[in-house]
Amino acid sequence: LNLVCFVVTQIFLYMLGKTLFHSRLPALLLCLLWGFSIGAAGLTVFIRMYSMLTMFTVMLLYFHAKLINEKYTDQPKWRWLLPLYIVTLAGGMTQYLFLVAAFLLTVLFCIRFIVKKQWKYFLLYGCTMLASVLTFFLIYPPALRQVFAETSSEINNFWNQFNGAVRIILYDSIGIGVSDIRWGL
Repeated sequence: LNLVCFVVTQIFLYMLGKTLFHSRLPALLLCLLWGFSIGAAGLTVFIRMYSMLTMFTVMLLYFHAKLINEKYTDQPKWRWLLPLYIVTLAGGMTQYLFLVAAFLLTVLFCIRFIVKKQWKYFLLYGCTMLASVLTFFLIYPPALRQVFAETSSEINNFWNQFNGAVRIILYDSIGIGVSDIRWGL
């Protein structure tokens, strides 16, 4: 399964690179760098869900890149909504933390649509992403308790993981250590 996920990741990574760089050579270089990295080898060799999680994350990024590039073509944006729905649902079913990445992308894209006053796309896109998350919770109702409720182990609490991820992102991106972030929950 991990090998299949690796191949699909490489295919979507190539398409993502081609969409972003508008050239085949940088897209191939991107695939080469990822394909021969220690991270890719570890994801492929060890039997865990992270290879599938990486695959769905790259797919999510690709479909969002296609949404951005639609302004340069005559194709409608709504044709990417069904793939976004499916990938977000499948990624959430793979690992809860995928929903954090999907949430952050959704917030950024909703802000983008609001700033550009594209209300129709804001509603279509926002409802699509919300529907995928709600479908996830309908398919697997215990996730509501597991994601949002306090658990016996502090490490498994979604909010603690989210808090830790935000702290790491802030430290790695701007170099400022944030000792503790309170979300008011």
